[in-house]
Amino acid sequence: MQVRSGCRQFAEIFMIQFYTGSSNLYPFPLLIKTSTDPVSDLSCGTGGSPDPARYRNLLKERHFIIPIGIPIITIRGFFMAGKEISIIHPRPSSIVAALYTLRDLNVDVAILHGPPGCSFKHARLLEEDGIHVVTTGLDENGFVFGGHDRLVELINKSIELFNPKIIGVVGTCASMIIGEEMHEAVLEANPDVPVIEVEVHAGYHNNTRGVLFALESALDAGIIDHKEFERQEYLLAKATEVEKRFGAASREYLAPSRGDVKYKVARRLIQLLKEGKKGLIIMNAKKKPATCLQTLRLQ
Repeated sequence: MQVRSGCRQFAEIFMIQFYTGSSNLYPFPLLIKTSTDPVSDLSCGTGGSPDPARYRNLLKERHFIIPIGIPIITIRGFFMAGKEISIIHPRPSSIVAALYTLRDLNVDVAILHGPPGCSFKHARLLEEDGIHVVTTGLDENGFVFGGHDRLVELINKSIELFNPKIIGVVGTCASMIIGEEMHEAVLEANPDVPVIEVEVHAGYHNNTRGVLFALESALDAGIIDHKEFERQEYLLAKATEVEKRFGAASREYLAPSRGDVKYKVARRLIQLLKEGKKGLIIMNAKKKPATCLQTLRLQ
């Protein structure tokens, strides 16, 4: 494929991904063909590195068609203002984010379609919030031959054990890699309650993707309306932006820090109250911690 040097350099500052009909995204080689003059007329920069200032007047999003010998595909390229940092510390999981979103959607049972150890800690902690989390427990045989039958059985078993009003089915890295069609298992089980199917894995850099996938499925199932979905989508976009600017995605490596534990804070507040001091409590916490800390504030 003939691609001019200016076009090649422009491609280097694109994050190119393609869709294959599912929610999975896959990296794709920088092979593009375009006849757009504003792109092909770009000249080379010093040392082969493009100058981002040269591209300010170009569209933020462009679409390319790739004539290659695989079932096609639309490719969507997003302009990147600069080189993204390579983050080497562990990041929050999109699978776990999906599970917590199902909890907030009042799902009674969440079925993890994957290995028994996937998201173990969070799955067990979620039981304290009133949501049952069970797993198909895929093993080596399941990795090779799939777990369709096991998922069907577990959907039916979950209905028998827990009598849920809403069920969630969540994918994992294993089920996504082997291409499990969770929707087919749901159709075969044919439960008489709504099912939120979340096709997700832990390979996304932003764990908010797991939240969005869960919300999209909840929208399709009629659990939330479009207005609520748009509200959540906007908030998640802003949360991701903050994370990249100031949070765990802002640096190449962040050392773990426990911060001030609640017991230390509580002791300090009690000490100040005994001394007759006055103050203002500003509570910046997620829903569950906020509920726990309300007890201290009211007392």
